[in-house]
Amino acid sequence: MNHPVRVLLIASQATADRIRAALLVPTRVDRLAPYELETTGSIAGAGESIRRDAPDILLLDSGLADPAAANPLAALRTAAPAVPIVVLASDHDASAALDALRNGAEDFLSREQLERGGIGRSLSYAIERSAAHEARAEERRLTGIGETALGLRHQINNPLAALLLNVELLKEGRRGDRKDAIMNIEIAAKQIAAVIRRIEGLRTPRSIVALGGDRMVDFSGSADAHFDDGQER
Repeated sequence: MNHPVRVLLIASQATADRIRAALLVPTRVDRLAPYELETTGSIAGAGESIRRDAPDILLLDSGLADPAAANPLAALRTAAPAVPIVVLASDHDASAALDALRNGAEDFLSREQLERGGIGRSLSYAIERSAAHEARAEERRLTGIGETALGLRHQINNPLAALLLNVELLKEGRRGDRKDAIMNIEIAAKQIAAVIRRIEGLRTPRSIVALGGDRMVDFSGSADAHFDDGQER
């Protein structure tokens, strides 16, 4: 990150002063990533700051006394789901630190680590981990789009080809083929409509291997694909 790391600190004034002093310690990490520190003493204030201009990272004091926020970490995660959070925990409160990690924090920092100048390393690692998580999520999203497109092509191509073929027969005006062509168009249209209904009702997509080894979403209505109405189609 070339620009200064924008840190939003949610803590008491006394803790904010300690954090500000720690960020001024000239460590190698800090020289590579200087900081812009904004502080607030409440979760409501943090929410206003996030809406105005989301920071690169949130630093939350686990000992923050904010009667308006029953669960400060959850409130921050809701307000800024894509922004990494580091929790400043007590030296002797390992359970609070683990709870923070389970509930969406990227890292926790003990006050002892803070005194030893570990804050720059913690903030940098948290940002890197968050970026890696985002990259993996985007990869999964793009993979899902590709599998969905391949599944749709597989399920719609055949009835669509049959529909177009029979439209051409009708356009040629051959009397003997007219009734069969209309019936085949209706069948193909119903097949395509059935695929659309499966897409609308599919709750748990199932990925299968297509010819050639590519994976695709199964829109066949198999027993392993679950739909909103709870029935197998």
